[in-house]
Order: sequence, then C-alpha cells, then structure tokens
Amino acid sequence: MAIQRPPESRFAALTYAIVAYGARLAAYVYFPRMRVLNANGVPRREGVLFVSNHLNYADPWLLLAVAPRRSTFLAMHKLFTWPVVGMLARMIGALPVRDDGPALEVTRATLQALRAGRAVVVFPEGERSRVAGLLPASSGAALLAYRSGCLVVPVAITGTERVSWLGILARPLFGPQVTVRFGEPFRPPPAERLNAATLKAGTDEIMRRLAALLPPAYRGVYGEAPAQDG
Repeated sequence: MAIQRPPESRFAALTYAIVAYGARLAAYVYFPRMRVLNANGVPRREGVLFVSNHLNYADPWLLLAVAPRRSTFLAMHKLFTWPVVGMLARMIGALPVRDDGPALEVTRATLQALRAGRAVVVFPEGERSRVAGLLPASSGAALLAYRSGCLVVPVAITGTERVSWLGILARPLFGPQVTVRFGEPFRPPPAERLNAATLKAGTDEIMRRLAALLPPAYRGVYGEAPAQDG
C-alpha cells in the first residue's frame, strides 16, 4: 500500500531547497575535512526519526546540509525570535519546542509528518552539551517513535564543540574536523502499553544506540554504551 503524503506547497519546497543548498555550501567551505558516514543506510521511503546529540548551534544546520532526506526539524522556541536565524528556521518548516516540551499542535504536526513517511530531526537532550558528553534525554523522541511506529536513526556528531563562530567566519577552510555518523535504523522495544516505564525503556534504548556511535569521551551519562555492530 502506497504511503499517502499530505499536500505541500511548492513555495515551502523551494524555500527549503534554497536554505539547504546554502547550508551545504557553507558546511563544505567551513568544514572541508568533514566526514559523513553511513548516510546511504538511511531508508528513503518511510517515516524516519533522526535522533542526534547536540554540541553546538551549528548542529541543526550541519544536519540540514548532510541529511540524505529532506527533514522537519524540531527547534528551540527562542531560535524563532532571533534575527535571520528565525527567518531561516521558518523557511525550512522547523517546528518550535518550548523548554517544557512541544505544544500539542506541534506534536500532532510531527506525528502527521512521520506517519506520512517523512523524516524528522530531534535533539532529545533539549540543549547543547557544554561538556561534549551526552546529557540525560527527555522521553519525547521515544513517544514520537512509539506513537508513529516509525524507524529511529541515531546520528552522532563530533567536532562541532570546537566551533568558534567568530573564528570560523573569519577563517573559512580552517574549521575543525567534524564527523556526522548515521546509525542503523531500528524501532524501540515492543510494548503492550505506553506508560512512564515504557517511555524510559525506549529512551534508554535510543540513547544507548546513539552513544554506541560516539567515542567514549562523548557518551556522558550513557557511558555504558554497547558495542556497535559492524
């Protein structure tokens, strides 16, 4: 049975393509040593939840540049109030998330996108890690995965913690070595009912798989990550 995707304006598709192209160009200018690993393993025709660690405000734009699929980003609400950044976030169709979690309409829009076979990017730590290691994650990603039935793809970013905005803008071609590694798609453990215990187990599974893609120094509170297969 073919997936029925909701209609989308040509204007929205065009603005996303323009911003994504600019992000891609900037990424390769400022991070010429960047490595993108295993992107070919990302499913192309079903709903996918990209779950990434978060080291720098550059991370969403980096994923916009290198993700193998057009994606809907869940972004901090305050970004939409920033000059230029807020405009760009709207141009790519990002959805705002407040400190206490996404509003009901944002959750519904996100689930609709996933059920329609689209890709969504979330940062479950909710904020940048100032120590590079993973912080305790919220259960939002697990909730979206369970309710939509979509695949989860962990994404591990390293190197962006060394990005200095003034330095990087003044010295293109000399940015730090950055690596973006896409993990194996999976679904959280089966559950008979969706409750706090289920969401915790799902969150732990998602974050352990993400941690397994990272060097030990980046694993933080999920430092007991299992070895990554393959």
